[in-house]
Amino acid sequence: MPAARHSEYSLSTGTVTFLLTDIEDSTRLWEAQPTRMAGVLARHDALCREVVVERRGRVVKTTGDGLYAAFDDPFEALSAAIEWFVELAALADPSFVPHAVATELGIADEAGVSITDTLVRHLASRRLLLVLDNAEHLLNACAQLVDLVLRRCRDVKVAGSL
Repeated sequence: MPAARHSEYSLSTGTVTFLLTDIEDSTRLWEAQPTRMAGVLARHDALCREVVVERRGRVVKTTGDGLYAAFDDPFEALSAAIEWFVELAALADPSFVPHAVATELGIADEAGVSITDTLVRHLASRRLLLVLDNAEHLLNACAQLVDLVLRRCRDVKVAGSL
């Protein structure tokens, strides 16, 4: 029986790279807002699965608020991890949200064009998940940017954490 069970999976014979996700401080959030967290967790899992599959990875296991994925190509794993995360905790000025996102994604300012327009134009041709982390103190600025990105960039998904 175990042999048949393992035959369902395509096992790698070379290097395997793992990517693990976790929602920080989720126990406290589950206790404080269980209904909201159920939706957040469902969205987290769906977005992470989408990115993993797009980068030719496999979801190996989910554990509460975590997801484990395996990749045969370490560059695909790295791509899945770095394309989706913009840390905003240290940002004090909401007007710099577009700059912070552009900087994280390696997008440079263009003379005579707003950074927001440059960012949206760059993202319009991409397929990625963008996570704005620790955005609670920048909600309005993040909401404005997310609204613009989602309207103009059909293959970009956005998630945020508070």
